[in-house]
Amino acid sequence: GKGGDDAVFGLTIGSPGYTSGKFHRPRGICWDARNDVIYVVDWSGRIQKFTTLGELRGSAVMPEVEKGKPEDICLSRNGNVLVADTHYSRIVEFSPDGKLIRTFGSYGEDPGQFIYPVGIACDTNGNIYVSEYGENDRIQKFAPDGTFVAAWGRFGEKDGEFRRPSGIEMGPDGDLYVADAVNHRIQVFDTSGKLLRIVGGEGTGPGEFRYPYDVCVTSNAMYVL
Repeated sequence: GKGGDDAVFGLTIGSPGYTSGKFHRPRGICWDARNDVIYVVDWSGRIQKFTTLGELRGSAVMPEVEKGKPEDICLSRNGNVLVADTHYSRIVEFSPDGKLIRTFGSYGEDPGQFIYPVGIACDTNGNIYVSEYGENDRIQKFAPDGTFVAAWGRFGEKDGEFRRPSGIEMGPDGDLYVADAVNHRIQVFDTSGKLLRIVGGEGTGPGEFRYPYDVCVTSNAMYVL
């Protein structure tokens, strides 16, 4: 059936469960355009890999899940999978075949440390961007090797401040879109952290938000969840 004027339902992948090909509260998804596969992370602590026809191609398991589960994933420049390991205050990297490559980050408030990293994105140069909440409420930028580059934002309601920044997306325009959930808005930054514009505000009308938690940007539209 159709959802909207031009959205056509195509395929369902998975069903509730803990076995291969099934999901327990899926939380993050990304698409590898070069290889036409998708990766899904769920609350069982698994990253599963599928073709776009729904065929399971492999899986990986987070190193630890007792304290909590990961929230988001993205692809690195070289095609590896980067995971925001929210409750372990770190980023975890897997190869496309599920091999654990490395982790970086630790609990804390210093540059390069995290409280609750929740969103992750990469730019075309391979730089990594992480949103986090807790005591930090900021965006951090890392070089492809995980070296800290910069951070911006703090807890607050002013322009450039955040209250629980959540999903982030690198748009085709090269700008970073941040779902500033408890401020009910989307903030857009360049890759150096300069605030470019703010979209939305609290409300239920068109263009207004109530706790937006993720954002997706195409060449001609922005979608907010």
